[in-house]
Amino acid sequence: MILLGEHFVVYGGQAIAVAIDKGVIAEASIDQKNSIMLIDSKLQLESSQEKNFLEPVSLALDHFMKEYSLRGIRLVLKSNIPSSAGLGSSAASSVAAIAAAAELFGIRLSDSELYDHAIIAEQIVHKRPSGLDVFVSISGGAVKIKQGKRFRVDDFPSFQLMVCDSKVKRNTGSMVEKVSEFKNQNGDVFKALQTAVDSLVGMVESIRRRSQLALLANAMNLNHEALRIIGASTPLLDKMVIEARSAGYNGAKLTGAGGGGCIIALAISQPKAAFKKFSAIYDNAFLANVSTRGVHSWKE
Repeated sequence: MILLGEHFVVYGGQAIAVAIDKGVIAEASIDQKNSIMLIDSKLQLESSQEKNFLEPVSLALDHFMKEYSLRGIRLVLKSNIPSSAGLGSSAASSVAAIAAAAELFGIRLSDSELYDHAIIAEQIVHKRPSGLDVFVSISGGAVKIKQGKRFRVDDFPSFQLMVCDSKVKRNTGSMVEKVSEFKNQNGDVFKALQTAVDSLVGMVESIRRRSQLALLANAMNLNHEALRIIGASTPLLDKMVIEARSAGYNGAKLTGAGGGGCIIALAISQPKAAFKKFSAIYDNAFLANVSTRGVHSWKE
C-alpha cells in the first residue's frame, strides 16, 4: 500500500510504499494450453468471469512465455487482496504469476528481469504506472521512488495499519487521467502540492523507530488533503477518513488511485480501541502488518 505520494509520483514526485501481510499465491503446473484462474478468499471465479482483472496478468504471462519459447501452463491465483481497491492487487498478481511460471520451467530471473515482465500488466491497468506497486511486491518492506528511480528503505520500522475498503470499484487509468486534467488546468497548485508531498516523503523516509511514527501519521493527514484537492478523493472516502480519526486514529488517508478503493489509518496509541470503534461502523475493516518479505517461489 502507498503511504505517501500517489498520483504525484506519476509526474516525477516522490512516494513511499510498504508491503503488507496480504498477498497472492500463484500455483503453476504444466498443461496442454495456457489458462489462468483466480480464486479469492470468498469465491472461486473462472477467468471468463474476471476477464477485466485477469486480462493484464494473462498478457504479461503470454509475453513471458513467448520470450522463452514456452508452451502449456495452468496458473491458479489465490488472493486475499481486495481487487480494484488501491492495494496493488494487479501488481501482486502479475509478480506472482511470472515468478511461479519461471520456477515451474526452471528459469532464474533477476529482480530487474521479473520487474520488466510484471510491469507489462501494470502498463495496461494504470496507463502511466510508476512501477512502485511491482517493485514493493518484489522487494517487500518499505520502498521509495524518486525521479523515477526505486530504492529499498532499509531499517524502516514495522507497524500495523487499519485498512477499510469503501467497496466502490474504480478504474485506475481513469483516475490518472482525471488528475492529469487537474494538473493541466492548475499547474501551479499541482506543483506546490507535489513539492509539499515530496518534503513529507523525505521526512518519513528517515523514520527508524516506532516512537517516530507520529510523523508518519501527520504526513498521512496532510497527504490526504493534497489528494482531495487534486480530485482523487470522494465524499465517501473523506467521510471514512474523518470517522477513522474520530475513532482514535492519528493519521488516515486514501491509498492508491482514489475515486473509491481503500483508506488506511495509523493509531499511535490504543490501536485496539480505535479499531473496535471504527469496525463497529465498517465491518469490513481489517488490520495489516508491514511485511519485510517480498516475492519468493518454491516447488512442491
